[in-house]
Amino acid sequence: TALIEGPADEPQVTLSSSPPLPGNELMLMLITGQPPATENRTATEGVSMNLAVYIGQDLISQLFGGDEAESWASIVDRFEVTLGRRMTRAGDETLETQFRVGEDVLMDGDTLYITGEKDMYDFYNAGLKFVFRFK
Repeated sequence: TALIEGPADEPQVTLSSSPPLPGNELMLMLITGQPPATENRTATEGVSMNLAVYIGQDLISQLFGGDEAESWASIVDRFEVTLGRRMTRAGDETLETQFRVGEDVLMDGDTLYITGEKDMYDFYNAGLKFVFRFK
C-alpha cells in the first residue's frame, strides 16, 4: 500500500505491505514492479531487465521515428516478448523475443522476423524466422 499525503510540491509517501517488508524492498518493488528477491531470483535481475527494456525502447524510438507517437506505436506493435514460459537450468525465466521485419518477402502471406531468446540451457540465441501461411 502506498499512502501519499501533503501538498503537491512536497508529498509524503508511506509504504506498507502484508506481510511486512523492509522499506528498501518496498521501494524497489514500487520502482521496478518486481517482487523482492527470492531464493531462485535476486532483486537485481528484475532491475536489470526493466533497465534493459527502458534503454531498448529509447534506442528504438531514436532509430525509428523520434518522438512521433504513430511511428512509436507501429514499432511496438511489431514486437512480441514472452518471458517465463519455461525455467532455465539455473532457475531463471526464459525469454523469447521476435520483431516483425516485413511481410510478403518471398511470397504472398509470408512474414520475416528477427528473433532472440534465452533458452532453458541458459544460452542466448538469435536468428531469422520465416513464417509461411498457405491458403
